[in-house]
Order: sequence, then structure tokens, then C-alpha cells
Amino acid sequence: MKAMRMGWVLGLAALVAMGGAHLFQAPSAADLMKTSTEKAKREKKGLMVGFHASWCGWCKKMEAVLARPEVKPVWEKHFVTLWLTVDEPAEKKALENPGAADLRRDNKGEGQGIPFFYFVDPATGKTIVNSIRPASEGDKGGNVGCPVEPFEIDFFLSMVKKARPNLANDDLQVLRAGFETIKKGG
Repeated sequence: MKAMRMGWVLGLAALVAMGGAHLFQAPSAADLMKTSTEKAKREKKGLMVGFHASWCGWCKKMEAVLARPEVKPVWEKHFVTLWLTVDEPAEKKALENPGAADLRRDNKGEGQGIPFFYFVDPATGKTIVNSIRPASEGDKGGNVGCPVEPFEIDFFLSMVKKARPNLANDDLQVLRAGFETIKKGG
């Protein structure tokens, strides 16, 4: 009898917890974009807008590099970062930021995979560059995603340089070293 009651209590707790998940509504992409743009303007920084999902391993790797102790202060000296959630499975749709998929589409990221990201000029709200590497001889190009290969890291750093032209070479080298740790298993 005691085991039945415990099972019932646990079942009820799970039901309440599941019901509570449906009450959660992620903030809208428009609201987050407004707040992040204002912060970037106020702090005189660039703005990187990225798209990720709870299940995306490459997204987690990119976020981890930007959070590394040697990378984070350099990154945050130059950029405000806004991560928007997209592409969640049905049971996690509530995690998605309403309007994020539209924002990704408007910046040519629809169908490009994640992480997809772009840099914005906070003063104008205009996109400076997105993570789609142009095609070249023998290379079809495409979304760089989380930069791991040397040519991907080079492209990412060229994006960073376009967004923040006065970024010091020492800071670029810190970012490069951070992304190189992924391939080394760090």
C-alpha cells in the first residue's frame, strides 16, 4: 500500500511538472533583439546573433569556446552575443523564441543548419555579415557553423574583423586558439 501511494505521488508530481512545462513561453526574438541591440549600442560593442537548439552538439561546442576563461573576456570586450533557440522537437517547442525562425530566414539562414549566426551593426540594425561562406573554386561554400577546420576558423575571424575592424591581432589570436581547441579535443 505504501509503495502504491508513493507511486501515485510520484506520478502526480510528474504530471504537474509536465503540465508546468506547457506554461513556459520563451521570450520573443524581437524583444531579445531590441534589448541586445540597446546593450551593444550603450557599451559600444558589436552584436552577434546566433541560432541554436538544445539538441545541437556543434552549438554547444561553439558556446563553450566563447565561454572559455581565456576567450570570454576577449569576446565580451568586443561583442554582445544573443543566442536564439530554433528547430526544437515537438516536446521542446516551448523553448523556441517566437520569431527566431523568421529572423534566421530574413538573414539567409533558413535551411543552413545550426549554429547559424550573423553580426549586426547596432547603430543601424543592419546585418554586416552572416556565417555563409561563399562558394569558390572546388568549394561549394555554405554555413560555417561552429568553426573547427582551419579554413572555417579563418572565415569566422574574417567575419569578426568585418564586424569590429579595429580588433587587435592579439585578440584575434586568442579567438583562433580557442576554436583550435575543438579539433584538439579540448
